[in-house]
Formats: sequence, structure tokens, C-alpha cells
Amino acid sequence: MLSDVFGPRFLSSPSVFQAADWTKKRLEEIGLSSARLEGIGPVEEPGFRWSQRGWTYSRFSLNLLEPQYANLTAIPVPYSPSTSGVVQGTPIRLDLPPPVTEALSEFFARNRGKLRGKLLLISAARPIPLVPKPQLSRLSDEQPKELAMPQASDPNPPASPKPARTQPSLAEVRSNFNRLFRFLKDEGVVGLINGAPGESGNLFVSSPLGVPDPDPVPPPMIDLIPEQYNRLVRLVERGLPVKLDLELKAEFLDPREPVNVLAELPGGSLKNEIVMVGAHLDSWHGGTGATDNAAGVAIVLDALRVLKSLGVTLDRTVRVAFWGMHEMGTRGSRGYVQAHANEIPQIAYYLNADQGGGRVRGVFVPHENMRDAAAAWLVPVRSLGATTVSTRMAMKSDHRNFHSAGVKVLNLMQDPLQYETRTHHSTMDYYDYLSPEDMRQAVAVVATLLYQAASASQLQDTH
Repeated sequence: MLSDVFGPRFLSSPSVFQAADWTKKRLEEIGLSSARLEGIGPVEEPGFRWSQRGWTYSRFSLNLLEPQYANLTAIPVPYSPSTSGVVQGTPIRLDLPPPVTEALSEFFARNRGKLRGKLLLISAARPIPLVPKPQLSRLSDEQPKELAMPQASDPNPPASPKPARTQPSLAEVRSNFNRLFRFLKDEGVVGLINGAPGESGNLFVSSPLGVPDPDPVPPPMIDLIPEQYNRLVRLVERGLPVKLDLELKAEFLDPREPVNVLAELPGGSLKNEIVMVGAHLDSWHGGTGATDNAAGVAIVLDALRVLKSLGVTLDRTVRVAFWGMHEMGTRGSRGYVQAHANEIPQIAYYLNADQGGGRVRGVFVPHENMRDAAAAWLVPVRSLGATTVSTRMAMKSDHRNFHSAGVKVLNLMQDPLQYETRTHHSTMDYYDYLSPEDMRQAVAVVATLLYQAASASQLQDTH
């Protein structure tokens, strides 16, 4: 349902709200209480405030017309505007300037009067490895052991001190991007084409240029697979005649506040203490958001179904949260932590599921004093292969917002399968790349961890 029916679930699109409604209903069917949609609130930073408008598109094509016809494998970058039907343009290779006043002025002077009818190739050609990385991978027996060891040193040591440089404010950055986009529009640029990361027909999608709600919006921006993009660059650099046509029918949607989906499995003797479990509901627009992160949502949903159907007694309340706006800087969970600051002391643990749906090999627990407790919680599922406890923080996801607020967090350690090499934020993020067997194992592990974390006798020595 989440991938095939509602995917992709892009930020503030109709699909993500439909998925939120369906997920709320599913939580009610499982038997959880107080299932609800909770608004995330405004997105504000110094210098700008996002309007919360949505974006979707219903038609797109990019074709090479000269030197001979080819249908190109591409996808529009979010918040690209519509074209006026099918439009034609000539590609040229041109780097865009950084949003700095001096660089913009030089770019405008150099290119004024030269860009009408042009499609700008805005990135360098991307080398394609002749021997690609293996697409399918699992953690070896040794890798979890290595992850369980403390890091010998900072993997990203600080660079040598550099002279202080005044950084432009977000307001200045926004203003300069608006200047750039207005210039491109006034000069008649047809569109911007980026050579996207990927290989063998896969494409990892890009974020929009600039900051939210530019005025005016930039010309349509397109991600193109690197093999075809490189060909365009070579043709242009040889001075050969090249012509493309482009069609995009897109829609900017009225502002609507993004939501988180919440529900509870009430506890008993310590019901005012909370164990939270979460996964993000939104996804990028390239595929259907199956591995990122319908898989995490499905695993958590089914773990809760298992706990509810078994009728087990939980001392602490288990609260589930399916986050919106994860793909915009984990703002769904960040907004929750800010809005519920008075409840943070009641949250004993937060468990996060956001790593593609592979078999769980253990947990990342960035709290040394929790290592023994987490290892004990995994004992019932050791035979399923979930054995490792690592005190590393691991990936950037929603658990970091809880960690920053002082909550003890656990993040699933999962086999990557094809998550990083093929599906994460890509046009290949489809249901077909999920492993039902792995996800069933993950359900058993998550249900066990939630039961253990919500049981009073297991927590006495971890605070």
C-alpha cells in the first residue's frame, strides 16, 4: 500500500497525506489507542520561512532530436515549473555561480544575451566505473564485530585552521538565488540539466536548487542518467549540432501543514514513562519509497501488531511516530521534540527504523552505559542473527533529534542489501528490492526490543 498505491510520498504532496491517513487507520485496526495526525508546525530559519506548499507533476519527457533521436532517461527535480507544452532547446555546458554577489555579477556580465533557447548542462561529466560495485551486499560475519569496537579516532578529523571567512546569511543566500533565477528566466533559458549520480540506468535524484519558495522559481531542472548526460557533454564539446525537446506538466499546491502520525500501546504500572519507536513516512519522488522508508514503517507496524495480538503486559507506554518531513532535514521529528519538550524527560528510549528493510544484525546505541542492557535485550533473538551492540551513532536520521534532547536512542543495524548502491533516493526504490524474509526477521527483533524496553525489570540499571 505505501509503495505501490501511495508512493512516491513526496513532501506536502497529496500522496504523503493519503499515506498518513491510511497509516492512522491501520494503527486503529491493529488496536492502538489515540491514533492521530499531528501538525509539524512552521518551518522557520533566520532569513526565511517556508510556505509549506506542495508540488507534483503529471507529465514529463526529455528527448534528443539531433544528431539522431533518443528518448532520454531523466526525471524533473522537485519544484520545477511547467514548460509551455513541448519546448525545444540547444544544450550548452555552463556552471552556475555560487550565491555570492561578486560571482553573480561576473556570471551575468559574461552570459547576458547568450542564453536564450538554451538548455544548460550544469555539472561536469561523471566517470562511469567499468567494474561497478556489487549491487547486493550483506554485512559479513566480521563487519558487525568491527562496528561493535570503539572507533580508534575521529573518522572526520578537523582540517587545518583556515582564515575566518564571513559566511552570507540565509537571507543573503535566498536573495542571491532569486537574482540568479530571475536572470535565467529573463534571458530565456529553457531548462537546467544535471548529470545525476548512478549507473546502469539508475539515477539518484537531486534536491531543488536554492532555499524553499524562491521568487521567481528557476527554469525547469532535470536529472539525467550519467551515461546519456556524458554523451551530451561530449557532443557539445566537439561543437556538433545538438537539439533537445522537453515537456513538463507540474503543479504547485496550496500550502498545507505536514503531519506526523502518532498512536500508543498503553502501559501498566509505569504508563507515564514512554518508549518511542519511529520510522519516516515521506519519501523522494524518483521511485515509490519502498526501501526508504515504507519498509521501516511496515516493520514497525507489524511489530506493534505482534505485541498487540499477543496481549503481552507492558509496564511502559509504547508510542509510535511515523515522521513527515524527514527528507527536509528530519524536521518532523525535530518539530516533535521541540513541541513536546515538557514530555522529553518521560521518554525512556527511542528506537529508529530507517535503513532499508534488511535483516537486523544488532543495534547502534551511542550510550556506553547502555551496552550491557541492549545486549541483554537481544538475547532472545540471537538465533535470528541479531547479536551486535555498537556504541557508534551511525547514520543521520530521526534518532539524532532525540539524542540531542537527552533521550537514550537505539538505531537498527541492518544488512544493506541494495539500499546504498541502488535504491536510496533513487529511481529504483521499488517494492521489488525488499526481502520479505529479512523484514519478517526485523519485525521479530523490533517487537522483542520494544517488549524489553517497555518492561520495568529490564531498565533499572540503564539510567
